[in-house]
Order: sequence, then structure tokens, then C-alpha cells
Amino acid sequence: MIGPSPLFHMKRSEEAGFSLVELIAVILILSITAVVVLPRFSGDQSYRNLILKDDLILMARFAQQSSLIRHNQAVTLEMSLVGGNWLFSVQADTDNDGTNDLEVKRLLLEQGSSSLTMSAPSTIGVNSSTPLIIGYDNLGNITEVNGSAISSNIHFDASGRSVCVSLAGYAYESANQSSCVSD
Repeated sequence: MIGPSPLFHMKRSEEAGFSLVELIAVILILSITAVVVLPRFSGDQSYRNLILKDDLILMARFAQQSSLIRHNQAVTLEMSLVGGNWLFSVQADTDNDGTNDLEVKRLLLEQGSSSLTMSAPSTIGVNSSTPLIIGYDNLGNITEVNGSAISSNIHFDASGRSVCVSLAGYAYESANQSSCVSD
């Protein structure tokens, strides 16, 4: 009778499982993966901050373009905080009576813990009690902020991200407040 081949015969101790070194290596790899990957899925506040900056630029550019299209109407961009959400609204005064009677575009964003402050030429926080209103002329230039004439670029701090709106009405991401104001 022929017995099992010595190549297939293993000792009982070799069949038992993984060594301690192998287990530690697997645990180490899983730990590193968890530390790197899981925070990217668990927190969305950084995305909210980025979206706030991008949508501020988007709506300011839309307001500028609307003022060029509606050359005989006053156009404003109104920013406020309503019910825990950022509200951006581009409005037009269609009959030139000093009141905005047409909402051209509206954008509502979840606030989370993001903040929006106009930091130059003066500091005004955008909140629920006081909306921030930027007025544009028929050439797309900025003429006023909250009813006061303006003579320099506007800088916004959107949760630590800098946004500049030039006197010509063009909105863009800037490096910081001093680079925006000096442009």
C-alpha cells in the first residue's frame, strides 16, 4: 500500500493559521488606511466651505452679466442668511422705481459652520439680520454696497478662502485681502 506523499504531508502546527508578525502587519495596514481614508468620508464641512466660495464667485459673475444684459435696469446681488442657509439672489428693477421687482436667479446653500464676511473696504458680516447688497450699473461695474458708493475692490472671506470682486464687477479667487485690494 502506498501512503501519502511526503510533499503533501504537513505537520499539525504548520496548518494552525497566521503568525503574529502577519497579524500585526495586517492590523497596521488597516489602521493606516482608516486614518487616511475615513476622514475624507466623514466630514463634509470643508466641501461646504469650498462650495460657498465657488458659489459666491458664480453669483457675482452672474449678477455682472445680468447687469450687462439688462442695460436699462438696476441689478443687485443680495446675500443673506435665512433659516441656517446662505441665500444669494440676483434681482432687477424692471420699472426703474428703486425697488427690485424681479428675482433673476436664486441660490440656497446649507450653511453648516461656514462664514461669509466682506472684509474690505469695510467689515460687514453676512447674517440673517442684515443682508449685504451689491449694486451694479449697466456696464457691469460695481456702484454701491448696501446703498453706499464704493471706490475700491471688494474682498470677501468665505470661511478662510479669499474672494475678490473688482470695481469692474469681475469676481475671482484671490490669494489674500491685500492682493485683492491692491489690484
